[in-house]
Amino acid sequence: SCLLAAALGALTLAGHSGALLSWWPGLPGEPFTLAADALSAPFLLLFGLVGAATFAAHGPDGTPAGAAARLSLHAAFALGLLCVFLSRHALLFLFAWEGMTLCSAALVAHDLHSARARTATYVYLALSHLGAALVAFALVTLAAHAGSFQFGALADAFSHLPPAERSRLSWMFTIGFMVKLGIVPAHVWLPMAHPEAPAPVSAMLSGVMVKAGLYGMLRFA
Repeated sequence: SCLLAAALGALTLAGHSGALLSWWPGLPGEPFTLAADALSAPFLLLFGLVGAATFAAHGPDGTPAGAAARLSLHAAFALGLLCVFLSRHALLFLFAWEGMTLCSAALVAHDLHSARARTATYVYLALSHLGAALVAFALVTLAAHAGSFQFGALADAFSHLPPAERSRLSWMFTIGFMVKLGIVPAHVWLPMAHPEAPAPVSAMLSGVMVKAGLYGMLRFA
């Protein structure tokens, strides 16, 4: 599946446009939508290549139940990360962003007997949720003005806001994504959390998830 995601990224980079996937989740509003474009394509390619390597390197350490749980969390984490890069609907983006954060935090805290892992998880979750709250507030504010959760409608609504409101929302997006990107001074969680995760997951955290912060900045710039 990761290699298929890499192939999708490569094809999109080569100029082949894919179909828009949409489905109705049963919530009020528009259907959730997924699609690759020129901005998400390099991130998809990176995700696919790194993700395939990390799953290939996954080892059955510890008890069979523990190894199965780590593999399941690893797969859920990868799925959330993939949805972040493919989402074209603000609410779906927020769900995927939160799922990515929670699954990766569970993997950081996989050693239940390590006080260092617990501390790293608490710091990671606290800062991540602060950043996510800022992004969520900005997206919901734009959705209220646009009457839609689709990214195109949000961009149109942003362009019609007063300058002061645009500046405030821009700072919210920037600070929110700075946390995941690990930019100083919002970087303190990164050297604490990454070493505590299993080695394949740590590669996924450093190689792909941190880049999701850059993707968010570029997507909403």
